[in-house]
Amino acid sequence: WRVRGGGSGEYGRRVNTAACADGFNWVESKRGVIEPTQGTEDEGGIGSINVFKSMKWDEDHNIWKNELGYTMYYSAIDSKGKLSICEAHNESPTLTSEWVKKGKVELPHENVGGPNVIRMPDGEERIYFHVEKDGRRWIEGAERKGGVWKPIHKSISLPE
Repeated sequence: WRVRGGGSGEYGRRVNTAACADGFNWVESKRGVIEPTQGTEDEGGIGSINVFKSMKWDEDHNIWKNELGYTMYYSAIDSKGKLSICEAHNESPTLTSEWVKKGKVELPHENVGGPNVIRMPDGEERIYFHVEKDGRRWIEGAERKGGVWKPIHKSISLPE
């Protein structure tokens, strides 16, 4: 996966994909996998992404079970320069179908980007992200178990 294009700062115009048969020679797709959509959270560009196999927690057996397709969390910048994290899904097991945008992820902070999602062995999901406010940037986290993201009350300050 590669963020590519003529956006501002670290945010590109789209996310592309590339294939490699030998581990050395990559062939990039000619079209974007995810591209900004006018009037939405990602109108100004798309930044870092986190893609993983779609799974659902099985309460009866206390394990993660595969679902069809993949989930992507990505940084988005709107037309006013505000950051958010958005979600998209691809229902194909081989990533051949189109990605469907699901919209903004509701997190306990605003102006966030750089998503990294981790599935925990107890069925909880955690998302770590950076927050930008008043010229500062730090890392925060949130957790959920089947529902709403709730803040993890620890933050990590990043050097200036």
